[in-house]
This record gives sequence, structure tokens and C-alpha cells, in this order.
Amino acid sequence: MWWHRIIIFFLVILIFIIHNSFIINLPLFFQYLDVLLLIVILILVLYGWQRALYLGLFFGLLVDMHSFYFFGLNIISIIGAVIIANIFLTKFFTNRSFYFFILITLTTVLSYEILKLFILFINNFIFKNLPYPLVLNINYFLTLFYKLTVNAIAVIIIFYIATYFSKALKPFIIIKSKTTTRYE
Repeated sequence: MWWHRIIIFFLVILIFIIHNSFIINLPLFFQYLDVLLLIVILILVLYGWQRALYLGLFFGLLVDMHSFYFFGLNIISIIGAVIIANIFLTKFFTNRSFYFFILITLTTVLSYEILKLFILFINNFIFKNLPYPLVLNINYFLTLFYKLTVNAIAVIIIFYIATYFSKALKPFIIIKSKTTTRYE
């Protein structure tokens, strides 16, 4: 099944190209949609943390090759966000509900942005030449709010699409009678 891996490889590159050439240039709030993190979250929930980690590494590598920041910033931030999301997934969230998807998306996007900001702060502190100035003003926090809101709305849509096509996210009800237990 080597052709299956090649198809997935080219599909990941196609998603990256669509994200960096089309979605970032959309008007209004649509430009804050982070398709790469949403796909990593979906892979984390549906297929496990190892595949999400590999996908996050690959997306981080592609974004770092395209970014003006130093190499490794996005790789570390995406992998850190996947690890934090997996900790929340295994320790705090027990079901795959509608609210779970919203909270895991907000956790992942927020941890990605905080890790990225922290690494840039450490870089500026160590090298003192400030190649990447940190500007924490109202525009930064407004952009973060827009990013969280747009990604939460997008994950709501993805959740309903995934529950329509997949049985992995559908809730089940246990009906217990005196003689048998059945699942619906």
C-alpha cells in the first residue's frame, strides 16, 4: 500500500498550498481560519496522537519553509500544541461531544499561539538584537479573538459533517433492561 502513503503526502501538500495561497488571502474574518491546525485536531481525535504528531511535524516543516521567522518556530509550536491537546484529550475530556470539539480547538489554537509567542520572547531575550519585535497591543488580542472564534465556528461545521459520515463520533445510548443490555 505504498501508493496510499503517496496520495496522503500529496493531499497534505495540497492542503498546505490551499491554506497558504487561498485561505490566508480571504477577506474579513475568513483569513483567520487555520485549516492546518483544524486538520491536525481532527486527525488527533479520529486517529490518535501519533499520526497527529507526524502530521503536525510535516505541517510545521512546510510552514517554517514558508515563514519569515527562524526555522523551527512553527514545528515546535504545532508539536507542542498537539501534545497539550493530547493531554487535555486523555486527562480531562471523556466523551466526543459537540462541546468537546469546541474546547479542544480553542485549547489547541490558544496553546499554539502562546507557544509561538513564548518562543519569540525567549529568542528576543537571548539574542538582544530584536529581529522579531513583540507587539502585544489590542490588535494582537483582537486577532487572537478572531482566530479563536473563526476556528470554533469551523470546527462546529466539521463536527456535524464528521458525525454525518462517520460512526466514530456518534453518541450511543445504553438501554438496560432486566434481561439484556443493548446499544442504540
